Amino acid sequence: MVSDNRADAEETNTRIDALAASNQKTTGDTSKAGQELDYWSFVKLTRLRLGDQFDLEHLQANQAVLSLNRAAGAITYDLESIIHRPRLGSWAAYTLLFVLWNAGPMPSHRLAELSNMSRAAVSNMTKTLLTRGYIEKKPHSRDGRAITLHLTESGTVAIEESFAKEVVREREWMSALTDIEQQLLIQLLDKLISSRNRSGLTSRN
Repeated sequence: MVSDNRADAEETNTRIDALAASNQKTTGDTSKAGQELDYWSFVKLTRLRLGDQFDLEHLQANQAVLSLNRAAGAITYDLESIIHRPRLGSWAAYTLLFVLWNAGPMPSHRLAELSNMSRAAVSNMTKTLLTRGYIEKKPHSRDGRAITLHLTESGTVAIEESFAKEVVREREWMSALTDIEQQLLIQLLDKLISSRNRSGLTSRN
């Protein structure tokens, strides 16, 4: 698997280098490259083409963010289309049920924080999940005026079935990396997220 990945990377690099050289000769014409590139080779091409305008440090950060966004989007789309949309309706529905399943009943604002979704998005999805009978509203145990969201029996069954399928699919995605590479990736992403409180960086939660 690792050798296959290296071969693919070498092939992509060769193709990109040829396209970059071709584009330089045509004074910036990207029509040919646009027809032949896939997303990942496009990311590298942007770094090559912009190298004269921006320093390497900026371009490397840009390539890292582009790659991170693309990878996350590709995996999420696959999981949603194959597993969660048919069973639960959407990735957002799965996310909310997953939080309630693991963290227990909670008010909607806490659900928004733990799911990394906006309160408006949680409010809209809550209505859908209530209609489908996956969750229910109950008075808070210590404050009767407050409302908490709870998983129903059918909601528990739904999230358990969906999660069981997801972990199998996730394993297929991660099989491209060794166990050590997966651990390193987790550590790097944790480090990246932990840095969000630095000056100038913002996040929803």
